[in-house]
Amino acid sequence: MDTEIILPLLAYLALIAALSVFAMRKQRQGNFLTEYFLGSRSMGDFVLAMTITTTSPISAPAPLSAAPVRPINI
Repeated sequence: MDTEIILPLLAYLALIAALSVFAMRKQRQGNFLTEYFLGSRSMGDFVLAMTITTTSPISAPAPLSAAPVRPINI
């Protein structure tokens, strides 16, 4: 078997298993969902400003499909 393929795969599976155990332990404490979805409402001002800036429709470029379609003359 190729060790270049097997070792990263096993490392990835071990990482996912460790994260699962960590999340399960945090969930048993009772505040996991609040921490996960709301971040304990502790988002800093800079992070909040960058989030609003990057998701506003003004800063997003126009999609290519918004370009006018020209008819084909045969």
